[in-house]
Amino acid sequence: KKSQLDNGLRVITVPLPNSTSTTVGILVGAGSRYEEPKINGLSHILEHMFFKGTSRRPTAAEIARESEGMGGIHNAWTDVEAVAYWMKVPPPNFEHGLEILSDMIINPLLKAEELAKERHVVIEELYRNEDDHPGKVAELFQQLLWPNQALGRPIIGNKKTILSAT
Repeated sequence: KKSQLDNGLRVITVPLPNSTSTTVGILVGAGSRYEEPKINGLSHILEHMFFKGTSRRPTAAEIARESEGMGGIHNAWTDVEAVAYWMKVPPPNFEHGLEILSDMIINPLLKAEELAKERHVVIEELYRNEDDHPGKVAELFQQLLWPNQALGRPIIGNKKTILSAT
């Protein structure tokens, strides 16, 4: 079911009455399609940074402890037109899971020292992507299809844009 809240937020619900878990997701209209060359990969870096702490949960460990403490798992992904944050929890913890994800999106701390650490994590991810031959071929295919356009740039960015993010 697709509905819209008074504030304009679109909500999609898919009831699964016999399920033993509930997945909560927030998709943000961001991604590499919306990035200029000099900030290519910024959506992906922000995906990482939103897990590093909020005003209510100042560290990544606190976010993880609270999520896992209620039997949940969480992760995210970045694509061309969206960044998605999700949490899978037992059904009674649906609202709590949604609150944690909302807090991450609305109140991230975005600390410079965490960004300095996370740049290296993203660079390692970039190197792993270089070794993923099917993924690398798909990336090269996109570059050939969309030369000198946002759709032809890698979602993760490149070493220069990752290292220059502030």
